[in-house]
Amino acid sequence: MVTPHKLPYNFHHHRVVFSCWQTYCTDMMVTDSAASATAYHSGVKTKYEAIGVDDTVVRKDCSTVEAAKVSSTLDWSLDAGELSLAGWCALL
Repeated sequence: MVTPHKLPYNFHHHRVVFSCWQTYCTDMMVTDSAASATAYHSGVKTKYEAIGVDDTVVRKDCSTVEAAKVSSTLDWSLDAGELSLAGWCALL
């Protein structure tokens, strides 16, 4: 559950919107960028230091990667014909 935090700033003249996501790993409470990006872009939590795969992947066992791959927002856009790979690369 996300809990609101009081900030030590005076924002009475400004409208501020904060978004909180909990993208912790399945095996650690503090995540890294790879596991966080996987959770954010695929909706699937994974292990610490894993990217683009689900929790079934076994660390240092490459034979488990193929079965553990997850699809992401990029895959969904390409499949729906909303974005070409060339168009996506142009955004970078």
